[in-house]
Amino acid sequence: MIAHRRGIALLLGALTLAAACGGSGDGTTTPPTIGTSETTLPVIEETTTTGGDEAGGSDDDATTTVDDADPTGTTIAEVSLPSDTSSGRPLDGTTTGSEWLPLLDTFDGYVAERDIGAAVLAVSVDGEPVATYALGWRDLARTEALTVDTPFRLASVTKPYTRALALELATLELVELDEPVFCTPTRRDGCLVDVVDTAAAAGREVREEMGAITLRHLIDHTAGFDSGATLDPMFTPLLVGADLGLDGLPTEAETAAWTLGEPLTHTPGETYAYSNVGYLAAGLALENATGDDYLSLLRRHLDVGDDLALGTTRPAARAAGEVEYACDEGLAIDLFDPAGSDVCWADGGFNLDAMTAHGRLVAPASEVLDFLRLRCIDGLANVGSCDAWHDGSLSGTYTVARNYGRVDYVVLFNQRRDDAHPGFGYTDVVPTLDAAIGEIVEPFAG
Repeated sequence: MIAHRRGIALLLGALTLAAACGGSGDGTTTPPTIGTSETTLPVIEETTTTGGDEAGGSDDDATTTVDDADPTGTTIAEVSLPSDTSSGRPLDGTTTGSEWLPLLDTFDGYVAERDIGAAVLAVSVDGEPVATYALGWRDLARTEALTVDTPFRLASVTKPYTRALALELATLELVELDEPVFCTPTRRDGCLVDVVDTAAAAGREVREEMGAITLRHLIDHTAGFDSGATLDPMFTPLLVGADLGLDGLPTEAETAAWTLGEPLTHTPGETYAYSNVGYLAAGLALENATGDDYLSLLRRHLDVGDDLALGTTRPAARAAGEVEYACDEGLAIDLFDPAGSDVCWADGGFNLDAMTAHGRLVAPASEVLDFLRLRCIDGLANVGSCDAWHDGSLSGTYTVARNYGRVDYVVLFNQRRDDAHPGFGYTDVVPTLDAAIGEIVEPFAG
């Protein structure tokens, strides 16, 4: 069993994590429909858009030079940005024209008002990048300036990648969206995820109702799991491990085995309920169907770049240059060393290494923008009419991937705590940036 220094407090710490981290947010409110040519994930309706509106700043420090002209006679301008923003934050970035400088002021104002240490915004119009701004510092000591190439955890912005991958593999007839995913004690053939023996070894049993769940259910968040109504096993690994009689943290397959032994909250296919473990299972299904690992599948079938990687929890194991994540939500029991000292949540309070298909990806903003320029949040082709967004929220991380008609943009922050708003995350950044972008370009023109 897991060694622990506080007895039952160890498990209570895991329960606290479920409340504190809660998985990742979603900028959608109804289940998507697969198989149509239209984006079916609606945007969260916000009643207020605070932050950024009053941001100051001037264009005086930005120099515009005429670089070339296209055959139609339109001037192509290259803008040299100042080294610091109006709020005094270090600035790295590029933009194609001075018309995008007011967006920098808005973003800077939003970030400064909330004192976000590291923030990146990347924007494209009609599939072409027009502005990328990196504000602040890579490290928590605020001594090293952030760059546009700095990798961040994407948290649940991983999910649109998984969804797009599932749809692509279905198009290639490598998976079936409407076939059962889970084996059960009475049906071990024709299924993609078989954890029956794993569950049985721990004295548990995969419930027969799980045999009705399809891959479509998993990626639509309609499988019947509901992290809002029950414990989210992705954020209670100590509890899951203890229940399974493990000596350490559960693997993804072991987490699936534990989950499949619990009753479903909803009948599969009937109710939308956001689920991290559903996407964990979808990732396992795609790997088992193809015999390949998740990241290799993304690179082969979605043509993602080498800068997209799988993150890891412990700071010492992270890729060189990855941003440091804020420690502003208190300390947590270190899941990897429960008998040791407490750590920041982002550094060991959850197990990122076991969140492959629902929250583990790490990338610079440009990689995510490349994905959005080709695909909508629902995984279908981006033809310039998508209107949806998906966010990601982990302690030390808040991210947004946004399709806004002709415009696509990505936001990466190294913190998510906003004392001015309930819950975790900066959901008001979307209407704030939408409004600022709408002053520059018409997202749905033509």
